[in-house]
Amino acid sequence: MSGRLQPFVILTTGRTGSTLLVSLLNSHPEIICHSEPYNPNGVFMTGDLPKMRGLGQIRKFFPVVFARFLLNRYGDAPIKGFKILSHQSPQVHAMVAKSPKIKKILLRRDNGLAAYSSNMIAHATQQWHVREGVETKQTRVVFDADSFDRYTLHAAEHLDSLRRTMKATSQRWLELEYRDLLSADAHRSILEFLGADESIPLRSGMTRRSPPVLKDRFENWDDVVAHLTNIGREDWLIEK
Repeated sequence: MSGRLQPFVILTTGRTGSTLLVSLLNSHPEIICHSEPYNPNGVFMTGDLPKMRGLGQIRKFFPVVFARFLLNRYGDAPIKGFKILSHQSPQVHAMVAKSPKIKKILLRRDNGLAAYSSNMIAHATQQWHVREGVETKQTRVVFDADSFDRYTLHAAEHLDSLRRTMKATSQRWLELEYRDLLSADAHRSILEFLGADESIPLRSGMTRRSPPVLKDRFENWDDVVAHLTNIGREDWLIEK
């Protein structure tokens, strides 16, 4: 690790493996990555919350100032960052996407059915992620073609908008797909991009949230097959 280190932000949509990525990054001694500081249900940060009055109000009324505090001042690790989802703080998204001083990791999940079903199950069980040794709550959900189409379109449009903004300002970013998070080679690429020591392996205590076989996630699998066949995405029926 050498030179002046830039902060980073993970830009993503829901159910892409972002919690796993945050966990992996926080296993490295040179990195601190806050899990979801812009979650509408709370300020979710890594480590002890700073002793500041009205932290939630600062985030609410001065979201960009709060982001800069996280990226430049809070935490002992030299490389600082956080995760933000597509529905959280448009002001922070705009600031991050346009700033060449902030490194960006774009995380996507190519299988739209896997992301959609994981989101549905998480909402149904209210269990958003699972650590090793914790019982996983399971349920089957009902596939709805209209909500599925909206979900996958939103994810694609959000990432495309970010790419266009960064291309327009000639920025470099790192793009990862869900399955990359299980690859040691991808881990080294992440550390190289962030300027961290690549010889230190990344580890996580997270385990898979939803059943690996997509058919086991739905009550009406025939409807799933019919709709994906109709839109030409039969490849999404199996997550490879």
